[in-house]
Amino acid sequence: FKFSSDITSKSYDDLKEVSSKDEDWKYTNISQFVNEFGKQDISKSLEENSAYDINFNGTEVISKESKFFSISTLNENSEPLIESYYNRPVDRFLAQQYQKCSGGIVLNFTEDCEDFVTLNVQTENLTIPYIGLKIEPNKTAKVLINFGSMVKANTYPIIEVLSSQNSNLEVIIETETKSQVEVINSIYAKVKKDGFFKIHTVSTGTNSMDSLKYILLVPVLNFQEIELILI
Repeated sequence: FKFSSDITSKSYDDLKEVSSKDEDWKYTNISQFVNEFGKQDISKSLEENSAYDINFNGTEVISKESKFFSISTLNENSEPLIESYYNRPVDRFLAQQYQKCSGGIVLNFTEDCEDFVTLNVQTENLTIPYIGLKIEPNKTAKVLINFGSMVKANTYPIIEVLSSQNSNLEVIIETETKSQVEVINSIYAKVKKDGFFKIHTVSTGTNSMDSLKYILLVPVLNFQEIELILI
């Protein structure tokens, strides 16, 4: 599996270090790990937590059967969810994410789902997991992504959303860990005509998400169809 060359064509080593002087990183606490993630070890254990529909550790996934969605790994997808990133600024942090990604999943909603589908992230070591969310045309779905007590190391997730025509997708990102979970500039959404995408963030951990910024690619730009809520 290969990500778009828009992000992977230039080595992160060739990009300048990010700082709070950069527009995308203003008003954030930049840790020493942002510019150099350090050694990444694969998380080898994955516990099945029945309180969640999906458990994921960056490389492996355990999922309950569902009539509302299908789930696949990156290696099972021949094409990236987002093929090109129009006008997306690529900094050292973002380039590291895509070039060091530990693995990932694509969650595809094929039927209307009134209740939240819950995804629990688990990590033992530094992890850069990919989470792709896709919703088919004319469908409605909700997702809660939890970075909770089972996140035991710094985690830098890539979250991509493809919202099809006339679809409605709501996402909650919840963090309760003392480890660093950084999603600044790491959420990218492509919302097609008459689609609707809403995202909430809830943070209770001491080092979780100083702030959240994301880029949206919308063929017909209509900000009434996009909502960002920070809690």
